[in-house]
Amino acid sequence: MHIKKQHPQERKQAPGLTVTGFVGKQGLTPAVIAELTSQLKKHKLIKVKVLKGFFEAESLNKKEAFRILAEKTGSKIVHAIGFTVVLHKHR
Repeated sequence: MHIKKQHPQERKQAPGLTVTGFVGKQGLTPAVIAELTSQLKKHKLIKVKVLKGFFEAESLNKKEAFRILAEKTGSKIVHAIGFTVVLHKHR
């Protein structure tokens, strides 16, 4: 199913969020995953910026990288544009 239909309320909130997490060329280290998971526990939605170096280092495209990020943090992708993804996790 399309993202717009799965999370319409969360998707409306996405543009107003500030970026709270970054994934750099070091990749999805245990520390990064732990921090993003912690943020998801505190907040319903988080916005994560994935830097270009990560895609180059891991040889992944954006869609694959965002899917892996959501999978490792136990969340769902609400919105993805450019190098930024908004993740949602039920409390």
